[in-house]
Amino acid sequence: MHSEDDTSLSAYPNPVARQLFVHVRAGNYPEVRLSLMNASGRVVKSQTYLGLQEGANTLTLDVDDLTNGVYWLRVERGSRKQARSIVVLK
Repeated sequence: MHSEDDTSLSAYPNPVARQLFVHVRAGNYPEVRLSLMNASGRVVKSQTYLGLQEGANTLTLDVDDLTNGVYWLRVERGSRKQARSIVVLK
């Protein structure tokens, strides 16, 4: 894994109540898919963002319809996949 991989993704606020902001570097990939998975690994929310600019992008994912709990945020850019733990707390 490149050292850039660890710094090329951040998600905030965490815990989140309404909107999760995901700051991601798109690199050479104009398409990014965000998925939230519950504790059993089921995808409960997924959104694809197209036409991203190379470099830093901030994406928004609404989570106000999710129940309180811990979720995994998966970010896919081409063959690159990263995950972060996200807490939904209202």
